[in-house]
Amino acid sequence: MENGKNLLKYFDIKNKNIVHNTIMFYLRTQTSFMNELATSTTIAYLNKDNCNSLPINLPPLEEQIEIVRRVEQLFKFAD
Repeated sequence: MENGKNLLKYFDIKNKNIVHNTIMFYLRTQTSFMNELATSTTIAYLNKDNCNSLPINLPPLEEQIEIVRRVEQLFKFAD
């Protein structure tokens, strides 16, 4: 699986106490919301303002670490 930090390079993340994979996993659950924000001519895309307008409520750092650990463990079972 690709590192969440690489996938999030276009987002303006000001809080450094964030496990990037937490956001990556969350964004994967928000495709309907992002599709509504997307503009398109031939290919739908999200511009930087739309990406930064997505509300993300993050748990404390320790909980983020545990969430990522559990999700990655489930992905291992699925592979």
